Amino acid sequence: MQTISDEVAKQFGTLSTEQLNWKPNTDTWSIAQCLEHLIIINKAYFDTFDKIVKDEKEFSFWESLPVLPSFFGKMLIKQLQPSNTQKYKTVEQMLPSSSALSGDIIEQFLAHQQQLINYVGQMNEVAHTKIILTSPVASFVTYNLADAMAIITIHEQRHYQQALRVQQSVNFPETIQPKQSNEQIVEANDELHPDSLIIPTDLPPNEIN
Repeated sequence: MQTISDEVAKQFGTLSTEQLNWKPNTDTWSIAQCLEHLIIINKAYFDTFDKIVKDEKEFSFWESLPVLPSFFGKMLIKQLQPSNTQKYKTVEQMLPSSSALSGDIIEQFLAHQQQLINYVGQMNEVAHTKIILTSPVASFVTYNLADAMAIITIHEQRHYQQALRVQQSVNFPETIQPKQSNEQIVEANDELHPDSLIIPTDLPPNEIN
């Protein structure tokens, strides 16, 4: 998770709001949308993580059923591998905004990642294979905490790779240098004005060009 944070900051940290929101086509998410999607779906785990940290986690009906957690955990880990290029439809509540996102989405993502990393640290001593939790996407899908950590990590890698592909698109907008204001242009011209060039007059004639 820290690796993804570092890579996102390095790769996308200097992009403009326009670049972060650019999409190669209407069916593809922008870089900003990829990151917002990760924030939305990861946050859906936080209430459960709180209960685990406080030792208040109880098993639901589906979580109490044997075999299913192992089955779903292995299946999702396989499906979400970045090398698997098959697309899966995202449930509506986990979709990113369809409108342009704020230019501080990178800062939002990094702050979110730190929250996630803090939870991981707080749950470090619990029995990861014995704690069963429910997918934030489907109430009948369950897996253990160890698989949940793997699913979150692989899912982040998958969408980071997706965001990279957007940045590497042929028509991805180039970085635009900020325009100078009228005041800056006037100041620059004043610096080059002949009246501002002082030539010493006390030099011998052959030393004055």
